[in-house]
Amino acid sequence: MAIAIETKKGFKTYITIDGHPPTRQDIKRADRYERQLKQKMMQVTTKLEMRGFFREANDLKKWYDLGRQLQFLKEMPMRKRCDPTFTYTWQILYNIAPQLTPTGRGPKTQEYVTGRKNHFYLCYLLAQTPWKQVYQLNWSTWTEIYLALTPEVRQDRRVVEWIIQKIIVDGKPNRQRLRRTLKAVRKIAGQKSKPLKDTTVFTDKELIILLETTLEHTA
Repeated sequence: MAIAIETKKGFKTYITIDGHPPTRQDIKRADRYERQLKQKMMQVTTKLEMRGFFREANDLKKWYDLGRQLQFLKEMPMRKRCDPTFTYTWQILYNIAPQLTPTGRGPKTQEYVTGRKNHFYLCYLLAQTPWKQVYQLNWSTWTEIYLALTPEVRQDRRVVEWIIQKIIVDGKPNRQRLRRTLKAVRKIAGQKSKPLKDTTVFTDKELIILLETTLEHTA
């Protein structure tokens, strides 16, 4: 399994997930995956343009629409073969579809390319939450929520939905409630460098009791 990554100087390098030198078959498969991604992202760009994506003033709706279009990656056969853990796919999207980012070009730092601040990754995650549950947020609040959570908790939609429910006041996110709610969640789940509890092991009732009780004792 290999991935083709284009460098800043326009050269292409091949990276294998296991770190071993790529075989000829790996390289052929990586090139095929890249071609498929380029073709698909051209279709995505065309579809978004027809929907008014580039004129959309509401950032949350704009990036939610992009995230919905990116859901094809989840079941894409070549992605599963070449990049089963999504380690490099988000980085490749910056190379082939920079027009779909906030600046219309590549990111400023490497953290936005390969890290959890990758724009395509955040859009992809956003669209996995029903619109009716996130429409009252704004883009900056959404990213703040996700960047504050451990990777394990991000996968627990119940926690994310509970956070959103708690921070909305009069139809918009409340900064003070956001700070307090995220602090309570971190008490339960910990941080990326020091995870504590796995929230997915709790039943719905157990999780809500735990979240509410912790929030009550959080200043």
